[in-house]
Amino acid sequence: MTTRSTIGDSGARRGAFTLIEVLIGVLVLAIGLLGLGGLLSVVVHQQVAVVESRRCESARRSVELFFDAASSVIDWEQMRQDYFMSIVGVAPPCAQAVCVPPAPLPNPPTPTYGRWEVEWAWFGREPQYVSNYRTLAIVHVGGGRSRRCFCLVPNPVDPRLCDACDDQAPQVEVQLGRSASELNVGTRLVPQAYSGATPEFVWDFYPRRRPIAPTDDYRSAPIEVAVFLRRIDAGIRVPQGSTLEQVLTATGPNRILPVGVDASGIPTRNGTGAYAHARAMSVTVALPPQGATQTRIDMGGDATLQYLAGQPGQKLVDVLGLIQTVVDRDARAPQTLIIEPGYDRAQAAQVTGTEVIFTPQIPCAVFVRQIQ
Repeated sequence: MTTRSTIGDSGARRGAFTLIEVLIGVLVLAIGLLGLGGLLSVVVHQQVAVVESRRCESARRSVELFFDAASSVIDWEQMRQDYFMSIVGVAPPCAQAVCVPPAPLPNPPTPTYGRWEVEWAWFGREPQYVSNYRTLAIVHVGGGRSRRCFCLVPNPVDPRLCDACDDQAPQVEVQLGRSASELNVGTRLVPQAYSGATPEFVWDFYPRRRPIAPTDDYRSAPIEVAVFLRRIDAGIRVPQGSTLEQVLTATGPNRILPVGVDASGIPTRNGTGAYAHARAMSVTVALPPQGATQTRIDMGGDATLQYLAGQPGQKLVDVLGLIQTVVDRDARAPQTLIIEPGYDRAQAAQVTGTEVIFTPQIPCAVFVRQIQ
């Protein structure tokens, strides 16, 4: 009797895959590769964020060190003597009355101080100082006018009478030898040129006087500065044979700014346009219940201001010197921002109806420093 062996056939069947099994395997592999690719992009993004955070923190420390030693570079006393810096409202006219040394206190009514000077432009500032900041990003600290009267030519009848007040007669500024400390773009780049590294950041600061009692001498008011550190525009083109530092510190009609905005105030991202100085925007804050925190503020201003201020990650510095981070905008009320850490009841009462300041580009870091 002859029998057929089926061992070879069964072995062949066990070692083969059907077309359906192959397709399922390919599908599973594709799904796995897609998931791995998505995970890889997240990991790369996180690594980039960590590196950026470390660079930003290092740059911030460099700027803080500058302000620790800024008295050797900046004559802050010139700013203390500037009566019109940080005024909220209108200053009273200077009374050309009796000149009694030492200089008297400000003439009543004393204005309110506390406004952040985001454009470095107020009464008494030299026009070229204001223009240089807006067009060349050069900051001039000082060079303002005090609130004192001076006798340029002694009065033959009464030597106590003043013939000019230094906030009304520019020639007095020259005779007093007023000056201003200049901080050009090269000074405010990080890393600095002497390090040999390519600049990555630029910083700006905006001054103010903290509010004081109406009877206090304005020169006794503490001066604060809000410092914004921003990444240099990524779209700046550097000609062959030049460096970024050379391009940013050049002058003339073809100058390139570290951070620029167009005529409407929107960042150009390529260093062209006007200098992107800080903006001020009014805000309204509702009082939270006792013991609660208010994390929502309503924006004033036009659509451009609201767009710039409402960018997630944007930093807002308020009248208290507190820094708030924008988390999101309310989808149902676009003029409402969600912020952190927010305000307690006492803080909200002081902030509502005042201004916050911010830069058009989201800053890398922000800090507030009181000048001693």
